[in-house]
Amino acid sequence: TLFLSPSLDQSLRDNERQLKYEEYKDLASSLLLWLRDSTQMMLDRRFPATLIEMKSLLAELSRFRMEDVPPRFTDRQRLGQVWEELQEMNEAQNLILDSGLYVIERDEEIHIDNVARMWDKFTLALQERDMALQAEIARLDRLQRLAEKVHKDTNVCEDTLNDVERKIND
Repeated sequence: TLFLSPSLDQSLRDNERQLKYEEYKDLASSLLLWLRDSTQMMLDRRFPATLIEMKSLLAELSRFRMEDVPPRFTDRQRLGQVWEELQEMNEAQNLILDSGLYVIERDEEIHIDNVARMWDKFTLALQERDMALQAEIARLDRLQRLAEKVHKDTNVCEDTLNDVERKIND
């Protein structure tokens, strides 16, 4: 059996905790950057003027929701696991100060609660963009139907005027 000296054992635990903290910090930073950028993109309400372009934007949003969001949701879950592991490491060693968890709790930006708030903000922005796109598509669709009706009515009027002109000339 191998017995580690307390200082070597503590050093190994400190190293393991530091590696776990670095993993957490890297994952949190990457996820927060993606959340900020994606939320900003979702808040953009500069929409194209045509129905075809709007439908294309809606399709892109659907693709984003199906392809881009799930891997980031997985990252968020992993971040929660790493957070729990850090808490367990610190509790097992009765350490609060000078630990990775303490540093994280002091760094509000990468704190798990801030990540959750940013995720909620992103989710709300995604839902609002979807609703805004749907509303604009419905508006453009109504406008297009109205334009088609006006065009049809104009053609009928033109045909009637042509008939009247022909009768006058006859």
